Amino acid sequence: MRLTLPDGSGWFDLLHVEHLNATHQDEYWDLRDELIEKRRAELPAPGPDPANPAQMLPAPAVRLRRADIRQLEDLVASWVVQGTSFAGVLPWGPDSRAAMPLQAWNALRGEMEKDGNHFDALNGVAPKATASPAPTGTAGSADSSAAGTLSPLPEPAGEPSGTPQG
Repeated sequence: MRLTLPDGSGWFDLLHVEHLNATHQDEYWDLRDELIEKRRAELPAPGPDPANPAQMLPAPAVRLRRADIRQLEDLVASWVVQGTSFAGVLPWGPDSRAAMPLQAWNALRGEMEKDGNHFDALNGVAPKATASPAPTGTAGSADSSAAGTLSPLPEPAGEPSGTPQG
C-alpha cells in the first residue's frame, strides 16, 4: 500500500495491516508491558490513607511518557515501512525520524493510527463489522413465509429439571 504525502514530496510503501500476525502483536505487547512495568517501578508504593490509616490508597496510575510511545511507534514502523522515497529512513531505526521532514512523519504516524489500521490491530481491536443482507434458505430457519421473510427460530428447550415428572 503506498502512502503519498499530500504535497507529493515523498511516499512510503506500507505493509498492509492484514499482513501483521500474532508474533508482531506479541512483540508489541511485550514491549508495552516492559515500558509500563518500568514506569510502575518509578512510582511510590501505595500506602495508608492519611485520612483513614486503616485503608490503603490505590496504586498511582501508570502513564507512558512520550519517549515510551516513541519506542512503540518505532517498533511498528520497523515492520510497516517497506519502502520510501526518503533517503536514510530504511532500515528503520532510532535515526529514521530525523531523516524525513516532519510532515512525512506526521502522515506516516497518522496512517498507522487510523481506525482499523496497524495500531488498532496490534492492540486487539477487531475490524468493525459491516451490515450485510440476511441470507435466505440457510441454517436456522426456513424461508416459508409468503412475504419471503425468515420464519422465527424455535424456542430453546427449557432447563432439565432434577425433580421427577409424574
